[in-house]
Amino acid sequence: MKTSYVLAGALLTGVFAACSVKTTKGNAAAGAGGAGAVVAASSSGVGPGPQSSVMSSSASGMTGCYDETGIVGFTVPPTTIVKQMVCTAQQFNDYMKNCVLMGATQATCDMFQKDMANAKCLACMTGDGKSTSPPALVIFPTPDMKALIYGNRAGCEALVEGKPQCGGPLTSLVLCEESACQGCKSNADFMACTTAAEAGACKDLKTKLSAECAMVGSKGFDMKCDGKDFATIAANVVAAICE
Repeated sequence: MKTSYVLAGALLTGVFAACSVKTTKGNAAAGAGGAGAVVAASSSGVGPGPQSSVMSSSASGMTGCYDETGIVGFTVPPTTIVKQMVCTAQQFNDYMKNCVLMGATQATCDMFQKDMANAKCLACMTGDGKSTSPPALVIFPTPDMKALIYGNRAGCEALVEGKPQCGGPLTSLVLCEESACQGCKSNADFMACTTAAEAGACKDLKTKLSAECAMVGSKGFDMKCDGKDFATIAANVVAAICE
C-alpha cells in the first residue's frame, strides 16, 4: 500500500542529514533518511537499507510509474533495529507541527532541530547519518526537490515480532521501492510498481532477505506499526521505536 506523504512546502535545508543520493539513471547508490525539515509524506510499509550499497539496475529503467532515476538509499546501511526510548509524545507532536504538517516553515523546523533537548529524539525519528538502527520515519528527496516521508512500518513490525535483525534489510528494501515508485497515483499502480522494482533495481535487496525476514508482516501489520493514515502510522511507529 502506498502510504508516503509529501512534506508541507519545498525541500528545505537540513532535511537529509542521513542522506547521500545518487540518481544516475538505472543505477542509484544508497543514501536516504534525513534529519528532518518541512517535507511531504509517503505511505508504504517496509524500510530503507544498507550503507552505500549500490542498487542493481533493470534493463528498462522505467516502466509505468516505476522509475529508477529517483531511487535513493541510506548513507549508512541500517542493520538491527533497536528500541531506543529517547522521545516523548510531545516531542513527536512538536516535530510534526514544526517540520512536517501544513503551516510548518524552515524557521519553525530549524527551531525544533537546533534545540539540543530534541537531538536524541530527532536522531531516532529521522536518522542522523551515523546510527545503524533504522529510523522510525524515513525521509527522501524527489527529483523535483520536494521530499517524501513515510512511517517505517516494516522496521517497526520486525521489532514487534521479535526479529530486530530484519529491521535494517526490510527498511532498505522499502526505501528502494518507495523511491522507485514515488510517481504512482493509485495503490494498484504502486503495487504493480513494487513488483517491477523487486525484479529490477531493488532485486538485490529483495533476494538477500532471509526467509525469516521475508515473512515479517506477512500476516498483516501489528496495530503498533499501522494506522488509517500517515499521521496515525507515524505516531504509532515513533511510539514503538523511539518512546
